Amino acid sequence: MLSVLTNTTLQEIKEYVSAAKERSPHLASRIDRALYLILMRDFKVTSETTTEIESETEEGRYYHLTNGKTCNCADFTRKNAPNGWCKHRLAFFIVTKLESMTQDRLASTEQRLRDLEARLAAMVILQQPTQGLKLSARRA
Repeated sequence: MLSVLTNTTLQEIKEYVSAAKERSPHLASRIDRALYLILMRDFKVTSETTTEIESETEEGRYYHLTNGKTCNCADFTRKNAPNGWCKHRLAFFIVTKLESMTQDRLASTEQRLRDLEARLAAMVILQQPTQGLKLSARRA
């Protein structure tokens, strides 16, 4: 699963999960189990609307989420999960949120790099005539 979050650092994951548990303390244990799924279990996007997350306890068994809003696990279907937040939906939500945050960070970094490249190019262009004048002045 962590391969889905290839550009997300463990520190970013830790900070986001800590903040999520502070915002929703009643979901803290489910968030911990969702984090386990993210880090230790298989996570597959099988279509535009369907994601499969491997069971925490039964390796090779997958739970199916549709648009991240429904899950076929017993916790969700029996309405035991508070407001429908089973660990599979939480894992999906956390991954989606972290990927979005990472994409925003990468886009910002790429823009800063493009700006820096443009500034460097402008400096090089501005310095070229000056260097040429200094050289010709030395020859005289």
